[in-house]
Amino acid sequence: MLTPKQRRNKQIIVAVCFFLFWGGVAFGFSILFAPGPTCFDGIQNQGEEKIDCGGPCKPCPPILEKLKVLKIKAIQAETGSFDLLAQIENPNQEYGSPQVFYQFEIFGQDNNQLKKVEGSTYIFPSQTKYIIESPVNLSIFPAKVTFSIKNVNWEKLFGFKNVGLEIYEKKYNELSQDPTYFSKASGVVENTSNYDYEKVEIVVVLYDDKNALINFAKTEQKTVRSRDKRYFEVSWKKPFKKVGNSNMEAYTNLFLDENFIKRHGTEERFQQYY
Repeated sequence: MLTPKQRRNKQIIVAVCFFLFWGGVAFGFSILFAPGPTCFDGIQNQGEEKIDCGGPCKPCPPILEKLKVLKIKAIQAETGSFDLLAQIENPNQEYGSPQVFYQFEIFGQDNNQLKKVEGSTYIFPSQTKYIIESPVNLSIFPAKVTFSIKNVNWEKLFGFKNVGLEIYEKKYNELSQDPTYFSKASGVVENTSNYDYEKVEIVVVLYDDKNALINFAKTEQKTVRSRDKRYFEVSWKKPFKKVGNSNMEAYTNLFLDENFIKRHGTEERFQQYY
């Protein structure tokens, strides 16, 4: 027969064993049925690149660099009329934008705003392009012109290289025998792609021998089919200083469905870029 002390020790041992057993069972169940890592647990785990994205989860939002503004220029084209230019660069190699919203602001001598010109353009991965607003009516000569990017809608483009527009036979000449125009620039744009474009914009920018921008103009060609070669020219009426070199670039909007000419009742598009 157990003494009271032995009985108490036995009860303690039984109680400890009971708690150890059921504690082990509960711990095993918690391990067995505990939820594994998820894409919504607020923890960077299971091979995620960042918290709850990348790896087995949805792709992480891209870290995109802002568009760079390289040049801003205002040129008086005629009395009371000015042309505005900005050059922008997209440093992102995989992302372009079908909508880049921008704003020119024109200020007078007292820093008062004379005019605000808003617009939109598009840009492709790693592209540098000119933006021209013309004509802009102003009664006085501006003291300062600023340019800013207001908003950019980014899209990823897979395997984008170029739009397939090349310019050859670039020429610039002063027209000494022409009483109306001071000079003109010309060239031939070729569509080397397999696509037919509804509209191609051509920009001509003139520099002096020290690479300072002195004038610019733009024109466009309609219905430029694959392998087409088109002559173009732009002219200037007012004299300006001697031109050292010129830059001619051709653009077309690959984001716009209507820019692809229909063939055999179907509308083309660069689907492989999306």
